Amino acid sequence: MYYLIYMSTATRLLSDDDLKEVLATSRTYNLTYNITGILLYSDGIFIQLLEGDEQAVTELFVKKIKNDTRHKNIIEVVTGDTNARSFPDWSMGFMAPKAEELKTLQGYINPQQINLERDEAPPLPLTILKTFVENNSFTA
Repeated sequence: MYYLIYMSTATRLLSDDDLKEVLATSRTYNLTYNITGILLYSDGIFIQLLEGDEQAVTELFVKKIKNDTRHKNIIEVVTGDTNARSFPDWSMGFMAPKAEELKTLQGYINPQQINLERDEAPPLPLTILKTFVENNSFTA
């Protein structure tokens, strides 16, 4: 399983409606191409993990994400292979500044109910993202 983590800066602060649009578009695309992951957004900063087939993830990153005008300063943090998906049930897990409002959305997951344990130790960037998920409210 291939994964890619990147960071970027929003060209403007995004509203909740903007973030919901990003989430809906991402979920639709990712379901089509069997990509899972998580998108974190706070105060104009994005951190995203994408996982799936290497070609599908790379194509998404190069052709869509890098050309998305809603963000800039896109930095590829790390890529690699792992034995299993870190977020297998999330076509796009999502965290927004006002998590309380997002609890009403379909697909909300209580972080305390997520099993993020694996038989092997995941790479450090995945561990960082998993720790963030375990300590914040998300939707999937």
